[in-house]
Amino acid sequence: IPRLVSTSSWTPYRFRGPKGAARALALATVISEEAMADGSDPLLIAAIAANESAFVPGAVGRHGERGLLQIGQSTATHHGCVGDLLDVRTNVRCAVRVLVYRRIECSRKLGRPALDVEMVASYNRPGVCRTTPYAARVLARRELARLVPPKGEP
Repeated sequence: IPRLVSTSSWTPYRFRGPKGAARALALATVISEEAMADGSDPLLIAAIAANESAFVPGAVGRHGERGLLQIGQSTATHHGCVGDLLDVRTNVRCAVRVLVYRRIECSRKLGRPALDVEMVASYNRPGVCRTTPYAARVLARRELARLVPPKGEP
């Protein structure tokens, strides 16, 4: 079970430098609440957000993906997400829903419980349930956040 992440554990060297860290701190509570509501790992969601938008809630991708976790409108519609994808809470809630679906989808496809790396790869490329460079980057960012103690702690 993932632990609730305190804002003190979101430090600059974990999420794309000082600007990313400041944005991450501002979003930590929302990310933690929405991730924990569905039993997801807040640090995984944060690592995806760092990779997708560098914690810029108003980011719009070149193919129309929107918000913190860069969700396309067709993906949001397919997964029953309602609301403005530029709203942080809506965007995170939808991303968690997509990740849960992708884990189930990969588990069925693989005939065993899907690993985080397979689920994250599928988040980026639906139907791809194997290690990809994207998934490796996201999981490395999450692991760094877990391994390095928050500032002020030994």
